[in-house]
Amino acid sequence: MLGNQMEPDRGGYNSAYDPANPTANNNYKNRSYGGVDYMVAKVGGVWDSLLGEGRKFWNFANSDYHFKTIDTNSSGYWPGEYAKNYIWSEGKSTQDILNGMRSGKSFSVFGDLINALDFRLADGGANAEMGETLQATEGDKLTLTIKFKSPETNNYENPVNSGQSGSMKPAVDHIDLIAGDVTGPAEKGTPAYDKDTNDSTRVVATFTSEDWTTDANGYNVITYDLPKASKDQYFRLRGTNLGMNVPGETLDGNPLIDPKTTTADATARFNEINNRNYQDLWFYSNPIFVDTTAYSDEQSVKDTLDKLTLGNTDAVTGNITLPSVGEHGAAIAWEETADQANAVAIENGIAKVSRPAAGQPDASVTLKATASRGYSSDSKTFAITIKAMPSTSTPGGGGNPSPGNTPATSVSVNIDPAKGAEGSLKDVISFKIPAGAVSASGTIGAQVLSSEQQPPLGQLKAVSPIIEMISNAGTTFGKPVELTFNYAMNAAAPNSQPAVYYYNEKLKKWIFLGGQANGTTITVDVKHFTKFGVFGYVPQTFPDLNASWSKPYADRLIGMKVITGYEDGTFRPDQPVTRAEWVKLLVDSLSMPAASGSTRFADDSLIPSWAKAQVKAAADAGYVTGFDTKDGSVFNASQRITRAEIAVIAARVLKAGGIAPSGAGKAFNDAKAIPAWALDAISQTTAAGIVSGYPDGSFRPDDTLTRAEAVKVAYALLDALNI
Repeated sequence: MLGNQMEPDRGGYNSAYDPANPTANNNYKNRSYGGVDYMVAKVGGVWDSLLGEGRKFWNFANSDYHFKTIDTNSSGYWPGEYAKNYIWSEGKSTQDILNGMRSGKSFSVFGDLINALDFRLADGGANAEMGETLQATEGDKLTLTIKFKSPETNNYENPVNSGQSGSMKPAVDHIDLIAGDVTGPAEKGTPAYDKDTNDSTRVVATFTSEDWTTDANGYNVITYDLPKASKDQYFRLRGTNLGMNVPGETLDGNPLIDPKTTTADATARFNEINNRNYQDLWFYSNPIFVDTTAYSDEQSVKDTLDKLTLGNTDAVTGNITLPSVGEHGAAIAWEETADQANAVAIENGIAKVSRPAAGQPDASVTLKATASRGYSSDSKTFAITIKAMPSTSTPGGGGNPSPGNTPATSVSVNIDPAKGAEGSLKDVISFKIPAGAVSASGTIGAQVLSSEQQPPLGQLKAVSPIIEMISNAGTTFGKPVELTFNYAMNAAAPNSQPAVYYYNEKLKKWIFLGGQANGTTITVDVKHFTKFGVFGYVPQTFPDLNASWSKPYADRLIGMKVITGYEDGTFRPDQPVTRAEWVKLLVDSLSMPAASGSTRFADDSLIPSWAKAQVKAAADAGYVTGFDTKDGSVFNASQRITRAEIAVIAARVLKAGGIAPSGAGKAFNDAKAIPAWALDAISQTTAAGIVSGYPDGSFRPDDTLTRAEAVKVAYALLDALNI
């Protein structure tokens, strides 16, 4: 990291190059990039090549000083004024400081972008810091922790040399985690020996303020789970105050060549150089190495069988997904070794269950799992009890009793639109259809599906029979229909609780509904009929969500695995939502297929990778549009979304779903503040109950949507679309 930062060419790196074609010759390697030598600034460059050989080359900032300004010349800042090295030292002597430099436990920074950094990797037990090596074993879980601070001000002054502080507060825009493989020293005389790049090096993660929290000591804290240890690697950090694509400064987060400051007037040029430098700040950490010891075949097989489980196998009522991949690359093969009732058939990694008929004894099955890797293999057996179908004495709800002791598996009742109807299957399901729910007379009923009739359950564990609700009076309802299911949680995994799911025929998947559990029954309101079942699931909980009004709405989206919280276990219901975050939530809630490829937006490269597929899907569906600029239509992924924008998007979703809200929307006392392009959408979505105003009668169209409000809107859209 260069000194002489007051030079017109940063650091005095003045090799001529063609700005229109920088790589026409190799001079671009002799220029500075964000004030940093190309060997360090280039991801996968010379420094990464040395680190990839396991060589402990450390990076430092040069803070040499000649003179700050003199006549028409300029050179460096005062020592430590702009460039700093932070080195861990256990003493104050020259030898102590040299030992600290040799240790690699240090980071270098321009313009006081940060003034504290704790960067470490852990494998659940041991941990390593900058300059150190973590001894890991293949398959270990690796966790990255970053803690950093920025000072209140730095040494920026304008005009330069005046001594007048510019009161600039440095702020980190993002931090890149850079990783590369370590293959060992290259042999002299081989092509690798002369290669000055490391092709394995890449930016594996980029962290913004959305990814860190602030602890009680004022540190910004990032926690990140890396893939399990599988090879020798190194990890280093790079941070900046610049965005990912700043014209003339960065491209996809990487620094661009620093242009020369050519203003003729000495004073003006000095100030331009100073401004240039303080608007282009970077820090670089030294690396942490991970030395991974391979698992033996025998240990891999043993670990696989030790950890292999199928959950509760004492009362199985649905298909069982059989794992095919074990620990550390071991493979798992399955076979039946005892199954007199032919209750299980293994097909494509799934044990398909055929439950004995009601009144028949439960079936006993033994499955054998053989784990293997290399020349090592071993087996483990699982004794499984397949529960017979439940017995029911009467269909209930106006139906006729079944003859003899044959259990009923279906029920059908007549319905009068003016009166509604009720029905039940004893110990299976009861239902209540209110008056006005249907517009025509007919019959409504429920049927227990056999295993052959059931849709695939995947990894879900059924704790009730799979039920299909049937109606010839219409399968969608004007009022919610109440369904109450019986369930048996002894068939579920530990720590799970019951939840009602329905099968979406179009998407070919089970969709989480939730429900209110009471003892051995669970009740849910629905507005359409299809196939239903009660499954065990382990809910994700957030302490700061319990007291929020949005919890009932968030609970369903959490159950659908549409939303998650933050690394510190919080949900943050009051946190503002960006356009990218909202579109991802919307698309995932609607279970829209992710779209591949680039979007049509001019700022496509700025859309984060975790939302790119959803943004394209929503744009292709016409749900979202961009903002017109001279460079074309832009999406503005990181811009906070407003309540007016959310209403427009929701109205488009309703229209695409064939929903035409009836009646006029609510009148708001700040209607004059609502932009013309959002008036109709706000009227439609308030009439449909998708969005609402505030208790004071205002809508506040320009307010930012919070996470609590976002989950309510998404929940309301799902309800309106019968999803």
